[in-house]
Amino acid sequence: MKKLGIIGAMQEEVDTLIKMLDDKRCEKINDLEFFIGMYSNTQLIVVRCGVGKVNSAMCTQLLIDKFNPDAIINIGVAGAVADEVNIGDIVLSTHLVEHDFDCTTFGYEKGVIPRMKSSKFVADENLLDVARKSQNNLKDISFFEGVIASGDIFVSSKQIKDELLKRHNAMCVEMEGASIAHI
Repeated sequence: MKKLGIIGAMQEEVDTLIKMLDDKRCEKINDLEFFIGMYSNTQLIVVRCGVGKVNSAMCTQLLIDKFNPDAIINIGVAGAVADEVNIGDIVLSTHLVEHDFDCTTFGYEKGVIPRMKSSKFVADENLLDVARKSQNNLKDISFFEGVIASGDIFVSSKQIKDELLKRHNAMCVEMEGASIAHI
């Protein structure tokens, strides 16, 4: 892979990556700062999109239009849904869902996006393999794989977490991943 886009919602999610870039430069487009540089023979484009599905979708489309990356990775914090996931653990997404998408009035199940073949956004298997191999370098961190649910609400109630576990078998919940994958 020659060019990789990396998106985080908050500044603290991207700061470390930005500091690691060699030959770094910044391109400002609208209110977004795209940091372009090299890391381990790969060009990285790192950007903070802001919180939520609209911000992340808009940022993703700009990233694609202006920089044409070979792949895009979403990074950042998420809230645990599954009991076995703890603070500091890493969850690799096998697929993402928009848990708050609701067209039930039109006869669809909650979470189903009309006119889409699937409402599940499946992760790239090659990228998952690379992430799996990196586990060997991080001995004291637990890794999980599974569903990540995205929505435009900060989930803190046990009732919503239980619903996400039951409906989607979600490992964790956040606010940007599914919309990034959708683009």
